[in-house]
Amino acid sequence: GGAALARHLRKLPRDRVLLPQRELWAKLLPFAAWVWVANLLTNLFDSSGRWMLLNWTPHATEEIQDALAGNYHVAQLIPALMVTLACMLGGTLLPYLARDWESGRRERVSDKMNLAMKLMALAVVGGSMVVLAIKPLLFQVAFRGKFDQGEAILNLALAGCAWSALLAFIQTYLWCAERARSGCFSLAIGLAVNVLLHWLWVPRYGIHGSMLATAIASLAVLGVLFVLCVRAGMRLDRGTVGASLLPGLLLFGLWPAAAGLALCLIVLATRREWLFTPSERVVLAEAWSGLMKKFRRP
Repeated sequence: GGAALARHLRKLPRDRVLLPQRELWAKLLPFAAWVWVANLLTNLFDSSGRWMLLNWTPHATEEIQDALAGNYHVAQLIPALMVTLACMLGGTLLPYLARDWESGRRERVSDKMNLAMKLMALAVVGGSMVVLAIKPLLFQVAFRGKFDQGEAILNLALAGCAWSALLAFIQTYLWCAERARSGCFSLAIGLAVNVLLHWLWVPRYGIHGSMLATAIASLAVLGVLFVLCVRAGMRLDRGTVGASLLPGLLLFGLWPAAAGLALCLIVLATRREWLFTPSERVVLAEAWSGLMKKFRRP
């Protein structure tokens, strides 16, 4: 990385405006601090649910706690990859969004974010259904049937991680708008909802209640982020909101989710503007055409 940077550093144009060091750090440090607080709240969100599951379960012996921790962890192994992928893609998209934002093209930032959110929602739901389809292979063959409870709550873990992936993705808009503090506010609300639902559901429903509480809390954070992004200037269309609710189908299992997704696709085939706008369909068609040209033989 350093070698590549050294080669291209000389080609960069000189700064047209010199930014004083005091002005630079006065702007950078508070933003970085709020990003660190967001990371802290995210980690607390993840660990608080696990802590309450282990310590709020009635009559939980050390052996029961070990079993709960193992099943809880295994159920989130693959779903957590979706969150990692969303963070990576969001970081990749951020420079393009920032360029449009600083150039005054705020409408393009909204358009790109809406399209990216819809595609991400469809991707995580589709990927989750594939994981549910191969669930017996994972838990009965790879894990040798040792994590039955983890297998039972896999659909809940997938739904929660799908919403976590979407909220990690849309948080990029707040970073463009330099509203990192607002993102911390949404995470704090989600943390409170997570703790409250665990307090209510874990004694009654055990590990199922814990995983469902985490999923609902993730959805709550996503909803608050939508409101904050709109207040920051984002034009949120109904297709984005509808696509963001699709992970809820996973709460009911593989076949209900497949039936619900098929019904949604049938409706979208007849109501073509419910999900993608005409301009988005043009962008997708051009991207598909360009992709096919790369693989087409001369």
